Amino acid sequence: MNDSTPPLPSSTPIPNVLAERYASPAMKDIWSQTGRIALERDYWIAVMKAQRDLGVPIPAEAIKDYERVKDQIDLAAIDRRERTTLHDVKARIEEFSDLAKRQFIHLGLTSRDLTENVEQLQIARGLKLVQYKAAAALLALAQQAGDHRDLMITGRTHNVPAQPTTLGKRLAMFGQEMLVAYNRVEELVGRYPVRGLKGAVGTQLDQLTLLGGDAAERSQSAERHRRCGGGRFLQAQPAALSTCIHAPEPASSAPAGPATSQITAGHVHVPKNPDCQPRRDRLPRGGHRA
Repeated sequence: MNDSTPPLPSSTPIPNVLAERYASPAMKDIWSQTGRIALERDYWIAVMKAQRDLGVPIPAEAIKDYERVKDQIDLAAIDRRERTTLHDVKARIEEFSDLAKRQFIHLGLTSRDLTENVEQLQIARGLKLVQYKAAAALLALAQQAGDHRDLMITGRTHNVPAQPTTLGKRLAMFGQEMLVAYNRVEELVGRYPVRGLKGAVGTQLDQLTLLGGDAAERSQSAERHRRCGGGRFLQAQPAALSTCIHAPEPASSAPAGPATSQITAGHVHVPKNPDCQPRRDRLPRGGHRA
């Protein structure tokens, strides 16, 4: 070992072996540190807009100042702040507010109002990416199954030749398994729950206090911002409830089996490509989307 080799800086990220080997650039962007902070800032801005709509005195110019600097993400600067504050969310709040020279984000929120909603948004976007790529694979397999429907091959069992079949038939069998998994992912995306702003113990007390305590009116207004493509909304859940209870198990099965006698463009709903669509404008004004 060379003693003259300088030690690695403490902020050097540990490589994710699985992500580097198997994840696409789009998926890695969703789960990267920079990607997470970008989503957090979009979330804060969406919450400010909703709070302003509901009567909180947040100047429109302040929101524009935050929007102007939201892409200025300096991971090293945030890391330095965290070493002083000893709190990750506080460090990111201070960094964003100092860039904007304003103090209006995170009003009435607890840390988990931010982190859990952003994590759920990452999961939802990751699921949509899996859904899109699975649909593309199904359509490609459908084309290949049709092109090779008459190509005879020897079917094998127990690793020995058995009965004749066709390559198209085998591809269709693989595709049918994948179509089942695709449908499960699509169903999960449709019902994936979002959390909303529940506060430290799930009572929304801080938000209600900030908004003047008119629970009925605020609830109706907030409801317009809650839905995520028909997804369920978790009612009055404390922040300690982990998002892992909604683990997207079907996503892991989607790539497991390739496409089907039924995988035609008419049978598979193809979502928009999440790699090509700008996603930040998908956040509703209330920031309640997962």
